[in-house]
Amino acid sequence: MENQMIELSDAQKALSESGWSYDDEMQGLQPESNALMIPRVVISHDDRGKHKMFIDMGSSYLQEGSEEIPVPGNKLTGIIFGSQKIHALWSKEEVHPTCSSIDGIPVSSEPIHDKCAGCPEAVIGSGNCKKKQRLLLLVELEGKLTPVILSLPPTSLKHFDRHLVKMQRSQLPLVIGRTCFSLIDIKRAGYRYAEVGITLDGLADKATLLQAKQARIDYEMLNSVISSEDYSDAGDRN
Repeated sequence: MENQMIELSDAQKALSESGWSYDDEMQGLQPESNALMIPRVVISHDDRGKHKMFIDMGSSYLQEGSEEIPVPGNKLTGIIFGSQKIHALWSKEEVHPTCSSIDGIPVSSEPIHDKCAGCPEAVIGSGNCKKKQRLLLLVELEGKLTPVILSLPPTSLKHFDRHLVKMQRSQLPLVIGRTCFSLIDIKRAGYRYAEVGITLDGLADKATLLQAKQARIDYEMLNSVISSEDYSDAGDRN
């Protein structure tokens, strides 16, 4: 049967009884790209204001669909060890974006313009290119520091910009701060949705900073790639 759900205890028992080491075999399950394993922060919008923040851990053979971990109180605190401005012009039918860029530099094979500045599709209000801020975070999940991705939508970019200004005025780099992300209920023009508010919740300790430094190295390849998961929110594609 295809996609049959598996009981982990059954697999562990079968390996043990046949002389295999479960821990040793698990060490060999490392994909070529760490990007395939990094969980993502997802915002579920609700027209009654009951918005939810959760972490999508991805799919497995142990359950149907993706494993989703709710964020308590819709407040997530983590260390920002990577930050990029990403743009993409993406149609619903396309597997890959028509044009995309990271920090203003096109990464598409046939970009519409040689840079985002001056591109008609990047003009707010008339262009169809969607701008986001992709953040690589180190957050605590089930007692363990875990890298996750949070792609801030256009409606939340102003909150991130204000946070950047405050950090700059305080002469603090992003990585030193324990950054708190929370949901703000917005009612505007007949729509109800959530924006992501951003505040500072103290400073990171030495152990966390060391792990964040290693995470930046481990996930360096994300600096040059835009994936479909970055643009999976409603309205991201034309």
